[in-house]
Amino acid sequence: MKQDTSYKPNATPSPSLLRKLDRKEKRGLQQKQRRGQLSLLKAMSAGRVRGGHSFH
Repeated sequence: MKQDTSYKPNATPSPSLLRKLDRKEKRGLQQKQRRGQLSLLKAMSAGRVRGGHSFH
């Protein structure tokens, strides 16, 4: 793979690259949140089945 001649180490990343990274990060965050919500829902339903608020 040949070196990209337009690349400068301390140049600001291109907006498209930033957007790509941002999107990736956002997707990761959303997945984390979804996972958290799922486990919370599981805990809630489990607590409801047991008839108490067992989750903290």
